[in-house]
Amino acid sequence: MLRITQHDGTVALCLHYTPPKSYGVDLFLAADDGVIHNLHASAMLGERTVTDDAAPTWTWWNHHDWSASVARVTDFRTLTFAPAEATEFHIRRQRFPGRHWRLRLDVHTREPGIVFPAGTAATHTGGWLELKL
Repeated sequence: MLRITQHDGTVALCLHYTPPKSYGVDLFLAADDGVIHNLHASAMLGERTVTDDAAPTWTWWNHHDWSASVARVTDFRTLTFAPAEATEFHIRRQRFPGRHWRLRLDVHTREPGIVFPAGTAATHTGGWLELKL
């Protein structure tokens, strides 16, 4: 389930999983300027810009004007994560320009991951969910 709300200059997105399953989420967001941003939340937070060819390597902890819940590590030796019941993103509205955002989610699980909207690609916004803010 995806819930989205806007309050006091912040957009909040909450993904709720039944049963608990997420180990990380890539939120792809394109605002009116067309630039695709990949906001990543797992045990670490990071942001990068996606191009038609590929995405650059990660720069971790560069989450300017946004935050997200992180995955809990249950065993550092084996890098085992506890499945999350939810992942929440809080994004300052001023961070991304315009009144229309397009969104795509890639939820990482032990099974095949979940892509929403299904069948969409990370490198272009065709078929993505549109938010009118």
